[in-house]
Amino acid sequence: MTLIANPLLSNPTLGGGSLVIGETGAPEPTFAPDPGPAFVYPVRYHRPAIRGNSIKPYVRIRPRGSRRLRGVRLQFVGVSLREIDYIVTFFDQFEGGSGPFFWAPPIPVHSPLGMYPVLGDTDGASSSEETYFVKFAWRRSATGGETEGSIVKSRTRPIGKLLTVSTPVIPKGVDQVRLYIGTALDSEFLEVTQTVRTWTEPTSGFPAGGGPLAPSANTASPLLRWQLADDFEPTMARHDAWNVELSFLEVLI
Repeated sequence: MTLIANPLLSNPTLGGGSLVIGETGAPEPTFAPDPGPAFVYPVRYHRPAIRGNSIKPYVRIRPRGSRRLRGVRLQFVGVSLREIDYIVTFFDQFEGGSGPFFWAPPIPVHSPLGMYPVLGDTDGASSSEETYFVKFAWRRSATGGETEGSIVKSRTRPIGKLLTVSTPVIPKGVDQVRLYIGTALDSEFLEVTQTVRTWTEPTSGFPAGGGPLAPSANTASPLLRWQLADDFEPTMARHDAWNVELSFLEVLI
């Protein structure tokens, strides 16, 4: 079991365990309990909204954004008293028991299978006309995990121009975007890894190819910031085992 630590506490570690702090450098600790004999992970996606009374006899709901937030319930069935101790003491660190923390859920970041890059061109020093095929993927630098690639888009770049690429978004939980570019469909090789969404072809041109293709499986496990959504109460299943259910809401930064 990876123990947790909080630099806001006087003792930097708990039980001699390793120090685990969120990759963003924020002071929240990372929630990393032993799953125990049974670990259930229901997840739902919803849009954050503000509810308010209207002049007319109905409730008015105003969306606060188009991005869906995750709401999750973690169910630990038949866990030991030691695991109960981990869960209880972790949340006892926070005043009120509901402060934000980091947790890597067991499902990866969604692959951009329904997205595509936006291609254009800008003035430059290219010497010939060329057609390029481009896709992108997201990557978490700390683990090297990467999503599958997006839809492929193509563009014919004129003489005297440089290719430009823009990706729609870099989602929470990952911090890099990778561009795969080729001169033939299904032969898009890794061209660049960066932390911003836009890219311009260098005046030196592209490598000859032969680098890695986009992954065929999604391995990008995210690290996300969460808030405990409700109180929890361990219930005894038998004399040496307990059941615990926790409800979390993803926190926008």
